Amino acid sequence: AYYLSGDKDYKNEVKKQILTWIEENPYMKGINWVSSLELGIRLISWSWVWFFLGNIDEEFRNPWLETIYKHCNYINKNISRYSSANNHLIGEAAGLFVASVVWPFKGNSEEWNEQSYKILIQEIEKQNYNDGVNKEQAICYQQFVMDFFILAGLLGEKNGVSFPQSYWSRIEKMLEFIASIMDGEGNVPYIGDSDDGYAVILSDDKNFNPYQSLLASGAIMFKRGDLKRKAGQLDEKSLWLLGPEGIKCFNSLEEKKFNPIKTFKKGGYYVLSAYENTENEIKSVFDCGPLGYLRIAAHGHSDALSYTLSVGGKQSLIDPGTFVYQYPRDWRDYFKGTSAHNTIRIDGKDQSVIGGYYMWLKKAQTKLIKWESNDIYDSIKGEHNGYMGLEDPVMHQREIIFFKKRKLFRIIDRIQAKKNHLIEQFFHFSDGCEIKQGDSMKWEVINNGKAIILKVDKQLQTRIVNGSKKPILGWKSERFDVKEKTFTMVNSANCEGYCEFETLIFIN
Repeated sequence: AYYLSGDKDYKNEVKKQILTWIEENPYMKGINWVSSLELGIRLISWSWVWFFLGNIDEEFRNPWLETIYKHCNYINKNISRYSSANNHLIGEAAGLFVASVVWPFKGNSEEWNEQSYKILIQEIEKQNYNDGVNKEQAICYQQFVMDFFILAGLLGEKNGVSFPQSYWSRIEKMLEFIASIMDGEGNVPYIGDSDDGYAVILSDDKNFNPYQSLLASGAIMFKRGDLKRKAGQLDEKSLWLLGPEGIKCFNSLEEKKFNPIKTFKKGGYYVLSAYENTENEIKSVFDCGPLGYLRIAAHGHSDALSYTLSVGGKQSLIDPGTFVYQYPRDWRDYFKGTSAHNTIRIDGKDQSVIGGYYMWLKKAQTKLIKWESNDIYDSIKGEHNGYMGLEDPVMHQREIIFFKKRKLFRIIDRIQAKKNHLIEQFFHFSDGCEIKQGDSMKWEVINNGKAIILKVDKQLQTRIVNGSKKPILGWKSERFDVKEKTFTMVNSANCEGYCEFETLIFIN
């Protein structure tokens, strides 16, 4: 507000708030000195405030610079390592790099700059597959770390610190992944953990879409008209990042068709899709990838062989999201457990064994058996070993064939065991869906005029759950700490030996 209007009342209010924060948060005391990642984010936010304020009087500048120095020193001495060397390490390095450029402290900033620069270059390769998928297997964290990489890279380029081409190429690949799994209305699946984290907030638009914003920035940075088309428009955040020249570049780009990448073999995601225009678009994202990053896989979910479905830009089959990270523990376990995903659960157990809020004791391993894509169909087959550790080992294999012209998904679940087991098949629907039963095995699902017909295998017994607390089922979470009731279909049967279940989904 001050930058745009020049009204000193705004500047005085900013001064008051920051000086009060400094007074109430003495160095190393209190909750705001616990996390190096939080300090890195604060430094990035303060770098923008510093820019927007322009000339700052000495009374304000000196105590602020002192606490900025302490932030840098703290991060430098408390860089995340070992099991925490995930998005935390990236955010800390980005914060330290930004600070070392914006506030050059003699005798320190050069060292901090060099150290953080090396970490960013190392971690963009280490934490992201070369197909563009972030190894935490969490879409929210992919946008989170991309912001850190882009902010640091752009600031470096403007101040004589160039990042290698490989750095920018990896960012471009990460953008292509987001664009490929995004439907025509800008929706992406809520795969893995999500806490609504941002590196810096440069737009307070209630309709702000962080994923489309990244694509808008990417369209400018890489001169790509296809990313412009997926972004839809130039947003406020991209405006502040790239300035008037960025606006000019965006407007000059000729929109082009984006050809989605369908296979992300390293990351384990596969896109079954047809039709370009939003009205007729059909898009399904299939998960046949790892649980998460490093030994604890902190932000991964037990979602092997799960998939989502969007029809005409409207989400029909969803990943319900995250809700909370800690308390209540039963809600945390539910949202990251197998029953909160569109897959199969055996004997009421998760595919991977939960060991805590951010830890897994045993991780299901997935295996791709077959992928085929042509003008007639997309076909995927995979399996996982998450239930091979049971007293009577069970193997789950899933095959999905999408017949494009017929607008038909054929899903075959194969269960291989020796003894009797309870099989549960879950379908989670968007909260906008209306569900009506046709004959005994057919269900009609309507979402804002877009309809699918789901035909359940006759061997299965079906029940519809909405907002159950005991057991927890029939919930979704689009924002952290907020949950909403939604419809979940549970198809179950007792299976002995080899069993095969076929589900058909017709797109109307």
